[in-house]
Amino acid sequence: FIDATASLHLFAQTPEELAHRIINEIYRKTRLTATAGIGPNLLLAKVGLDHEAKNSPTGVAYWRYEDIPFKLWSIHPMKDFW
Repeated sequence: FIDATASLHLFAQTPEELAHRIINEIYRKTRLTATAGIGPNLLLAKVGLDHEAKNSPTGVAYWRYEDIPFKLWSIHPMKDFW
């Protein structure tokens, strides 16, 4: 987990841009693919990673509080949340 809230402006314009830069650097140095979940807290970032980013062509998912009714509540059965 990375909290880049205070330093984001040093590395990228948006959280998604920073995530892509990190993913690309990991690939460049290791030839391993990576994915990233972004959110206002660790829970939304992790659930976004597990339920969207790993299946996304970009490898990045950004879950916001307003996404909860559409993305989080649609996980069935709810035990799959974890």
